[in-house]
Amino acid sequence: MTDSLFSAVGRSIAALLLTTALSGSVSAAEALKGVALVIGNGDYEHLSKLANPEHDAKGIEDLLGDLGFETDVSEDRDATKLRRDLERFAEDAEDADVAILYYSGHGIEGGGENFIVPVDADLSALNDAADKLVPISSLIAELKAKVPVVIVMLDAC
Repeated sequence: MTDSLFSAVGRSIAALLLTTALSGSVSAAEALKGVALVIGNGDYEHLSKLANPEHDAKGIEDLLGDLGFETDVSEDRDATKLRRDLERFAEDAEDADVAILYYSGHGIEGGGENFIVPVDADLSALNDAADKLVPISSLIAELKAKVPVVIVMLDAC
C-alpha cells in the first residue's frame, strides 16, 4: 500500500466519522469511540509467504491511532489465536460507535463466505476448511448487532 492510499483511507474514515457524528446518532460535541482490530498475516507455513501484510498492518495501525481509535494489532496468527482475537474484538467493540476490522494476508471466498487464512492453514485438501480457515460473516453480524458503524477492509489475495 502506498502513503497516498493510507491518506485516502484516512480521509474516508474521518469523513465517515464526521458524518455519523453530525447525523444525530452521536452528538457532534461528544467524542466517538472507535475500536479497531488490525491483522497482518504474512509468514505462512504451508502457503507462499507475503511481504506486505506486516507493513500494511503497521500503516493502518498508525493511521487509525492518529484518528483516535483504540487499536489492537495481531500478526502471523494461527487458527486458534486468530479466532480468539476476533472473539475478543467482538466483545471489546460492544460500547463502540465505530468498529473497524482490517485484514491483510491470504483470503478465500467460497459459497458466499469470506474466509481469512491463518498462518498454519494447509490448504492441500479443503475437506476440513471449516477447521483450517476462519469465516468472518458471523463476526460481521455480531458487530453489526452491537455497533452502529462497522467497517471491514479485506486486503487479501
